[in-house]
Amino acid sequence: MLKNPYDVFIDNKNKEITSIEIEANEINDILILLKQHTFDALLLKLSHLSERSFYLSGQWDQQKVIFDHAKAEVKSIEQKIDSQNFISKLFHSSDNTKTLEQAKSRLVVTYRELNKLNDALQSKLDEKKALSLKIDRIRSDGEGELTNRLSAMVNIQNRLKEEILALSDKKAKIDQLIAPFQHELKSSQKTIDQLHQQITHLECLENELDQANTGFERKQIHQTCEEEYGNGNPSRVKSQILAQLKSEKFQRAKIESRGKKTIKIAMNDVKCLVIDGNNCCYEGSQFIGLNALLSLSKYLVRHHYQVIIVFDASIRNLLQMNDQDIRHQFAQVMDLNANIIHIVPTRSKADGIILEVADDESSRFVISNDKFKDFPEKAVVREDRIIKHNIVAQKVIIEDLQISINFQS
Repeated sequence: MLKNPYDVFIDNKNKEITSIEIEANEINDILILLKQHTFDALLLKLSHLSERSFYLSGQWDQQKVIFDHAKAEVKSIEQKIDSQNFISKLFHSSDNTKTLEQAKSRLVVTYRELNKLNDALQSKLDEKKALSLKIDRIRSDGEGELTNRLSAMVNIQNRLKEEILALSDKKAKIDQLIAPFQHELKSSQKTIDQLHQQITHLECLENELDQANTGFERKQIHQTCEEEYGNGNPSRVKSQILAQLKSEKFQRAKIESRGKKTIKIAMNDVKCLVIDGNNCCYEGSQFIGLNALLSLSKYLVRHHYQVIIVFDASIRNLLQMNDQDIRHQFAQVMDLNANIIHIVPTRSKADGIILEVADDESSRFVISNDKFKDFPEKAVVREDRIIKHNIVAQKVIIEDLQISINFQS
């Protein structure tokens, strides 16, 4: 499924707000302590924690000595048993076992006590460290600095919340744009899952055929396959379904690619469209003149795009017009001071000019059905800022921009 990039942006902003809230709460707690004149109480608590930590540290040292002694005792008993001859081990087996078990039991008890003291000591040390940091912060920053910092954090939180609102609007726009793709992808994935299930079933039928002992058993398997798939040969049906699966995966990849392109265009906030003029004057192989391009230009300008149209020199002969006449056609549908109509010199091609004009700014996209294979170095080609169009049945359709408009012949 397609992912809306704004989900990540909004999530990151929310994480920033949460992080600021945690720090702001800590500062607020410190300010409350200062206002309640409890700073001395914090110092006293720190002193008590230090004393308690020192006491637990001493207890741990004593318990470590006891533990080491118990450990040495177990080792000594084991060595003593190992050094006995066979007769001694035979006659003293019960006593040896009992003595060793008692020593190991004391070792386990002392080990547990050691761990218990270690946990208690570590807890107090952590508490002491946290309190020390809080006291150091109070001493270094002071009430005025902390108040200013808290105020700054509130301002940052408010700014982040405003940014999230703006991002939410953009997220909703992209969610709406990719909804049809999501629906197609979901349907395609359902088909792919069903084809996988059929392949698994057919492989089971193939295995059953391999293991069948009689002609009757094989006939039943072929009949089952015939009833399920309209063909009694599991291997043949599987080959057909594998071909369907390959085709469906290819179609799914195309849908996903179109969806990602739609997201990319929406994310780049397209402001200017550089149009391959000659390319938009054909319906299939038939030259249809300027009508489709005029309607498209009028629509784009009305929807706040800057429009730059670049024609090949051949447009003059095709239209039987000079440059001034061609510009006059477009002056009736858009402001030529804000938008540009350019016709390249005689015996020149427009491709290089189109790409050069669109190359510098990521908000500029090209409308053309050309692939521009001769210009792989151009940023607009590398970044796939080329938008395809369809002109059919007196309609201009640009799927990537969600455009479908009518024009008169």
